[in-house]
Amino acid sequence: VSASSAQFAMSARSVSVVVSAAERLPAAVSKAYVKVSLDGSKAVSSSDVSGGVEPKFAFAGTLIWGGEQELWIEVCERRKLRGDVCIGTAKAQIRHLFSSGLLESGLPLFTREGKDAGIVHIRATLSAAATVWVDRATDLRNVEWIGTQDPYVKIFFPSKQMKSLPSTEAGKASTTPEHHNGGKNPVFSHKAELRWDGEPTLFFEVIDKNKRRNDESIASGRFEFASIRDRRFEGAVALSAPGGAASGALHIRVALDLPGPAAAASVPAAAIPAPAPTPVAPPQPAAREVIEVVGVLREPAPAAGVAPIEVIGVLQAPDQAAPGAVYVQGVLPPQPGLEPTAPELSLAEQQALLGYAAGAAPALQPAGLPAGAAYPDLPTPGCH
Repeated sequence: VSASSAQFAMSARSVSVVVSAAERLPAAVSKAYVKVSLDGSKAVSSSDVSGGVEPKFAFAGTLIWGGEQELWIEVCERRKLRGDVCIGTAKAQIRHLFSSGLLESGLPLFTREGKDAGIVHIRATLSAAATVWVDRATDLRNVEWIGTQDPYVKIFFPSKQMKSLPSTEAGKASTTPEHHNGGKNPVFSHKAELRWDGEPTLFFEVIDKNKRRNDESIASGRFEFASIRDRRFEGAVALSAPGGAASGALHIRVALDLPGPAAAASVPAAAIPAPAPTPVAPPQPAAREVIEVVGVLREPAPAAGVAPIEVIGVLQAPDQAAPGAVYVQGVLPPQPGLEPTAPELSLAEQQALLGYAAGAAPALQPAGLPAGAAYPDLPTPGCH
């Protein structure tokens, strides 16, 4: 880890949350507001908005993260005479931010009694040091009439006040050295350490360096942080000339310094020796299966001793399936009786299955957890 990256890692991390709206509330309310907290503390609240069953909040707040486990979103009704009422609470595990730093979802709301109270739409990010490698550009347009162009790259997050301009805050921008006579395929091999506070987009501008006149923009492009997978991205950013025409690509790598097990250190591509060819082994049967959608565990139950691995959440839903059926989502070994989600389940009901537990069947006990023990890292629904 570089000194700059370590400095970011040691500074206080923050969780930035945008709450756009709620929908399907149990009853219309005249005035609504939303309260965001970490494990029920450090709360920040929105101003009151017109209620109904689909209030629009457009609220943004930032909380200092000190290791709390859950992000709480409470939708409340403002009552001057009788006291405010919590309509429903949604909870999300902070650990879900450790992979990409981003959680964007419609979360289910539950009353204190565990009843469905609608959905709240949020976008949450966990701040991190972002290491950006600008390796090279390819197929740039040529802006020089005589001679060869000398490209360099500006890397920046946009200003909060003027989205079209680079931010002037510390850790929000960097510039590569120019590649003298780099022409249409310059090589930069530049490493930048930036501070990421949840901005959705990182901008790049490739510029021709001039000595006797103003520098001239060659092309620009943008990287969307939603492309991050397992804290990393490696690929090409499409570039466009000022008039909008395609103008080559910028080859970059991005790594986020997020909590959790450290990913393998990235090194310049040129420093990695080409591996010797090795025989390709024939494909083997999968030892376990990744369930991308929620599944329904019906009778017959899995054989004794077969247990799910890394179960994210379970929820009994006897009204939607056979009595005793348990909905699960997570990484499971192949086992009989696991079927796709019943098509009659609504989107809200499917979303409600993630991260909420209510009396799991013994067959769903995670490996290594004693029978009857509570599921780890799983919140319980309800207002607080």
